[in-house]
Amino acid sequence: MRSRRIKGTMAVLTALLLLGGCQGSEEPYLKKAEQYMEKAEYGLALDDYNKAIMEDEDLQEAYRGAGIANLKMADYQAAEDMFLRALKESDGMIGKTEEDLSYYLGEVQICLGKYKEAASCYSNIIEFDEEELWAYFYRGSAYLQMDEQEKAKKDFDRAAKEGDSRLLYGIYEAYESKGSDAGTSYLEQIVKKKAETDEELYIQGRAYYKLGEEAKALEILEKCGKKEYQALFYLGAIYEQRGEYDQAVSYYNSYKDKKGLTFGEYRTVAECMMKKGDYAAALELNHYMKESAGNSETKDLMFEEIVIYERSSDFASARTAAQAYVEQYPEDEEGKKEYEFLQTR
Repeated sequence: MRSRRIKGTMAVLTALLLLGGCQGSEEPYLKKAEQYMEKAEYGLALDDYNKAIMEDEDLQEAYRGAGIANLKMADYQAAEDMFLRALKESDGMIGKTEEDLSYYLGEVQICLGKYKEAASCYSNIIEFDEEELWAYFYRGSAYLQMDEQEKAKKDFDRAAKEGDSRLLYGIYEAYESKGSDAGTSYLEQIVKKKAETDEELYIQGRAYYKLGEEAKALEILEKCGKKEYQALFYLGAIYEQRGEYDQAVSYYNSYKDKKGLTFGEYRTVAECMMKKGDYAAALELNHYMKESAGNSETKDLMFEEIVIYERSSDFASARTAAQAYVEQYPEDEEGKKEYEFLQTR
């Protein structure tokens, strides 16, 4: 692993971008947490990472893991805090491990709207390795959010120089998020190149869909869905947009059976089930997610159970669910208001 000492003013900036150490052989909570992460059971993983922190099992690895688990559950503030705690455990060296953690820190800072800090984070990565194309992409994304168009375009073009389909599609999405069609040319690069892997084929299918060639997109996505399971979820999204909810739910369930669901994906699937009018299926999915949920996810799932009952007009069950919620989370004002409202129904 290449490494170097940080000098001068960069020490102030990059001291927070350092992570070292390795997992010991007797760290039961860390091992359990990693197993939960592999199964996308992020809430349970976070619980064990927190236990590992309490037991001083390997603070760098435990903080890092907790940060990633929080990131997966979209708790960006907690994720940033965990990454910064992990980085403070560093010994002042920077290498590939530190570079990896810097990516995570920059990602959560973008999610938090801390674009200037994120750009500086990715600049540090580029200083360490100027061939890190993903760092140019993410820094370009941060610049774009700050409306620094020229800097963003320069970084995006540097990121796209090797024709990586993932980067090309990411650039398109960055522009799309700003309501700009400037990313269309990057999609055109994707469909012009020959897909060499299942992942590239999947991305090509998405690119065709964004370019308005729906039939071609469906053909490609259905072809690669047998190996690139993410294509199944995207197919579900396409059919949901078309209002074909039965087909959408079928694809979503196939994806769930293969990969499980993140909390964000669960919300998408549950919403589609409710659009279809299948509230029983949405409740079943809610209960399925509770089986592997951590503390923070359990709270959200309990509240969403109330919503599902309300939307199905089963106000008696909604009232019962709301009562259970406020008993468990008496400090939650939104839950109190919901319970008071349901007492009138």
